[in-house]
Amino acid sequence: MDNFGDGLQDFLYGNVRRGNVLFVVWDAGNVADDIFELVISGRGSLGTTPPGGRRNFDLTLNPGTYTITIKGVYTDPNSTPCTFGIQVYDRDLLILQEANSMEEGLELTYSITVR
Repeated sequence: MDNFGDGLQDFLYGNVRRGNVLFVVWDAGNVADDIFELVISGRGSLGTTPPGGRRNFDLTLNPGTYTITIKGVYTDPNSTPCTFGIQVYDRDLLILQEANSMEEGLELTYSITVR
């Protein structure tokens, strides 16, 4: 569902949340081309974002500390590096917000604590 009118999927099920944790990952660069993969400790890969777009990963996690990894899967060779944004919500509390860049094939790791 495109709640913001920007042509990107904002929420997998509209505004209805299924789990207690929401991960939002998107291409934050000037060229809509990048693809990112989200990996969560104990869960493995949750999948990739669409090229140049945004994807929401809505799931249920038990309380505890998790390592999340963002991998730069693809960027146009003429428009490097991979530039992403990420937001993580524990219920309605924003617990991580970041914009960063990396070269294709590399990854960045973050630690989150779910209550």
